Amino acid sequence: MFRIQFAGAVLLGTGLIASIASAGGSEFSINALSSPYPSAPASPVEVAPNENFESFTTGNLPIGGWTSDYNPDFTITSVNTIEGTRSWRHTSDGSGFADTGSSPTFAAYFGYLGADIRINPAGTGSLYQFVPIGDVIATNPNTYFNTRINFTQAGTIEALQVVANVGVFVPTTGTWAPNEVFEIGVSTDAAGVLKVYKNGATIFTGTEISFAVTGTAGRIRQSGQYGANTVGGTNSMMTLDNLTSSIPEPTTLAVIAGAALVGLKRRR
Repeated sequence: MFRIQFAGAVLLGTGLIASIASAGGSEFSINALSSPYPSAPASPVEVAPNENFESFTTGNLPIGGWTSDYNPDFTITSVNTIEGTRSWRHTSDGSGFADTGSSPTFAAYFGYLGADIRINPAGTGSLYQFVPIGDVIATNPNTYFNTRINFTQAGTIEALQVVANVGVFVPTTGTWAPNEVFEIGVSTDAAGVLKVYKNGATIFTGTEISFAVTGTAGRIRQSGQYGANTVGGTNSMMTLDNLTSSIPEPTTLAVIAGAALVGLKRRR
């Protein structure tokens, strides 16, 4: 069994791509549901509500507080941009690797995180993910993913969930196509409800991973991206732009808090 180590988190599978690939048996160990991403700045940094990277210079990360644990595959580039003259690009060259990148830490919140994405082309043996990362849970010293959004080579979109105490990719109703520009979004709330959106339409409703593992909902803390390919795979590229974060209005927060309170009373 192939094991990939990322800063204390282990991904298990029968191969580099199989360990994180599509439904039909792909699983994570519970220990691997905590974040493997690079350390973020100690002090919270507010990400712009719509980060289009226009103020960044081109080149390898880290740039503007964004980090990567595998340069030069995550870059700020003016090539193949979704909008304007800057975007965040990840390339897969068929050499066989898996690498991650993440944003600076921003103030944790229950709300929405989204980004415009284009995968060009699909690429044999390549895989990309968009990953909202939660904050540290008081009942557990780990930082968990809120979920992992998996763009399979078959053109489907999956969300990581906890099933029978194991992380499993679950199909959503969403699909994607090579060269298509689409917005992918994730929202969480204090009751542990996770929703995934494509172009504003809900394609999945499930449970936020911190809540499933610890019983405490994890707020969104960072934006993570993931790329992998197998040896001999064809070249591919994921471009990300227009990162959007939003916090619910106070009235919405009150409704969420009330729902969480009702759920707690029912448990008792």
